[in-house]
Amino acid sequence: MDAEEKKKLVCQTLKALIEERDAASAAAGFADYVSWWQPGEPPSYGSPGPYAPAWIEKHKFIGDFIERSAQYARAGKSDIHGAHCDGDLVIVEMTNRATFLNGKLYENEYCFLCELKEGRISSIRLYVDTHQAIEAMGGH
Repeated sequence: MDAEEKKKLVCQTLKALIEERDAASAAAGFADYVSWWQPGEPPSYGSPGPYAPAWIEKHKFIGDFIERSAQYARAGKSDIHGAHCDGDLVIVEMTNRATFLNGKLYENEYCFLCELKEGRISSIRLYVDTHQAIEAMGGH
């Protein structure tokens, strides 16, 4: 798999998970077990947060992510601004927009560091300003 194919796989998988909430399409891009990490408290609305198990079976991860996202927001729009590949590391810069169930608009910049193993995403490190999600959820 060359760099362009890796970038395409990661971008399609993230959009399937976050924007489309399409479990089957997202599952095609993930390894059997996935690790997710992000700094900050609380976790953004769709993420498992910093206390997620180190490795979680992909169908559980995807199902939990989609269910958790639906508790806070209607499906939104994900705009990818760039994807960069170095070996088995793909970095994706993305803007996510959604309307939360409380009517508040959400827009935030994301940076995903996705590590591939055997051509599938095996781990994600997400860097995002969780304050944006707190505000949209009606927090302080």
